[in-house]
Parts: sequence; C-alpha cells; structure tokens
Amino acid sequence: MRIINYADISIEHVLCHICGVLQEWEPGTSWNFIGAPRPKQGFMYICSGAVSIEYPSGERARFTKGNLLYIPRGCEYMIRFEKDGENCSDLLVNFALRDKREELCFADRIVCIMEETPAHIVGDLQHICENSRSTRAVYLKNTSRFCNFLDRLADHESRKQLDAEIKRNVAPAIFYLNKHVESNVSVAELAKMCCLCETSFRRAFKSHTGMSPSQYRMRAKIEKAKMLLASSPEISITEVSNILGFFDAPHFCKVFTAVVGETPSQYRNEV
Repeated sequence: MRIINYADISIEHVLCHICGVLQEWEPGTSWNFIGAPRPKQGFMYICSGAVSIEYPSGERARFTKGNLLYIPRGCEYMIRFEKDGENCSDLLVNFALRDKREELCFADRIVCIMEETPAHIVGDLQHICENSRSTRAVYLKNTSRFCNFLDRLADHESRKQLDAEIKRNVAPAIFYLNKHVESNVSVAELAKMCCLCETSFRRAFKSHTGMSPSQYRMRAKIEKAKMLLASSPEISITEVSNILGFFDAPHFCKVFTAVVGETPSQYRNEV
C-alpha cells in the first residue's frame, strides 16, 4: 500500500466498498487483530466511552470520546472498549481506496486525526452509518458524502499546517515576551526577531494568539503581577510596578484593575 494525503485524492483514484455502522459495546469487550491483520481501512469516531489499543510490540494508546481515528488495512492490534463514565459507542466507516496499480492509505498505523471532532464532520460519518442499505442510490449518496468528509479532512490538515507554520514564525517573539515580561520592547523589534516585516508579524501573531503583540505583552505582565502579589507579600505594589516595567504605580493599578476587575490591593487581600 502507498500512503497519500487527503488532499492528493483525485479522479484517477477509485473509492469503493464504503460501509458504515454505529456500534455499541459492553465495557471490557475486545477484538484481537494480532496475527489476523485488519482486512479493511476505516475511520472510527468515538461517540462515548474510551478505547485502548495494544500493538504486538507492547506499545499502548488510549483514545476517548470525541476522538476521530484512522485505522489502516493490515494493521495488527488489540482493541478494548472501556466505560470511562459511560458505555462505549462509535461510528465506524470502512472503505477501500486505490489507483490503477495499488491500494492507497492515509497512514501505516492507527492515528488520532482530531481530538475534538467538529459536529459537521461527525455528521458526515453519522449519515453514512445511518444509511448503509444496499441500494445503488444510497451507495452513490454515501460515496458523495464520504468524498465530502475527506475534503473536510484535507481542509483540516491544511489549517493545521498553516497554524504550525504561523506558530514557528512568531515563536521567537512569544518566547521573548514570556521570558522578559518587564520589557517594553517595540513591535518592530519583535518583528525583527521573527525575520518578518511589521505588518506580516502583526497578522501572524494575532492569527496564532488571538490578540495583538501589545495585548499579549500586557497580559503576560498582569499574570506575573498576580503571581508576585499572591506569593510575595513583602514586595510593595510600587515595587511590583517597577519590576514589571510600568511607567509608575498609578498606571500599573489602573491597568491591573481594568484587566482583573479589582485593584492590586484587593487582589492581594483575597488570595
């Protein structure tokens, strides 16, 4: 089998034998594919409970409610269904994918694609599982729905790669701001650390953190202030202000109150 990415699927590939089922398991139920490799590849969404996987090597993995797994054909493992507060149930959709020469797969071992699977992606699998009657019309609809599901996975992978790239780009600035909370370094200097122009840096930083560099820096200062106020009663509020690089104590108190909802003195007395 050859491994490909979701985004690489094209009209040259044949997608077939799509079949879905909703499964409910008694806690402690297990299936053993060691010595009898799994005959089909598929996607499993854990609706409730948990599953534990053990490989022939002794390596183990555990997956829980909300996880979406990909299981390749030929994989050897033992799966055990666990209660985890509620009985275990899952949506399982098996399929085959090939080109003119060989069968294709998305990985060579069980992988968790999503830890918290969005409802619209679960909906695609649920629709297939609830409509797996052996009629041509239903099969064609399920094939279309499954293709839509794979498109969503391709979009998800693209976003993950983009997020990872953005994270790498702004990581030096985030590291600096977390390590030097007292610093009032400019956005231009932070952008230079990341080898980005200021506009690109601002955009990438907000995309990754959800806030501007200035907002992130101020949040880091306030979190450090809360720690100092709670753990070091011998340090005055003026000293805390100086340590964190505020203009003066009144400015620090004003910013702290706006963010936390109470003055530094009130916060210190309550913790």
